[in-house]
Amino acid sequence: MADPSTTTEIQAVNTILSAIGELPTTATVLANGTSADVVMAKQILDEVNREVQAEGWHFNTDYKVTFTPDGSTKHIVLTDGNIVRVTVAGRDLTIRYDSGTTERRLYDKEENTYEFESPLTEEAVVVYLFEFFGIPEAAKRYITIRSARLFQDRMVGSANHHKFTERDEFKALLDLKEYEGSTAAPNIFQSLGTYNIIKRGSVL
Repeated sequence: MADPSTTTEIQAVNTILSAIGELPTTATVLANGTSADVVMAKQILDEVNREVQAEGWHFNTDYKVTFTPDGSTKHIVLTDGNIVRVTVAGRDLTIRYDSGTTERRLYDKEENTYEFESPLTEEAVVVYLFEFFGIPEAAKRYITIRSARLFQDRMVGSANHHKFTERDEFKALLDLKEYEGSTAAPNIFQSLGTYNIIKRGSVL
């Protein structure tokens, strides 16, 4: 039985469908993909979920993460497929995908190499992408409302509907930011931007 205190994926999809007056669907239809509108609603929900989480929030960001290069290749392979961003202050790094090995690895853009001579010891800030069901309710609400607005814009494009859902989206974003402020540690270091600035050190 689903937890009544948290929004499920099918509930989010039905909220999105309601933006254009569609009747609720079922988990079976969602799983089988037998309705074009349901498939579109699910695709937009997934798209917005990735977009919002990629920004990095308290609930999906870890600080002082250590990455250790492989002993033979010296590559840092991201075995966790949920990682969407890795930031190391003072380092020009990015994530690159190798279609040959299907690996996602850290790449040093300054040195133009995948090779790292030493571990990134407690230096990395990592942003993860979690499944919709596992994120906080405030984030679910914002993602759902934003998805509903985009779905309605793409499917119908009614200006009246857009104005209504845009107000809802703004309110949901404020609620998410309030949740972020109340749950994050009251510490300036617990901010992705601030943490990176502090870690970079003085420019003087």
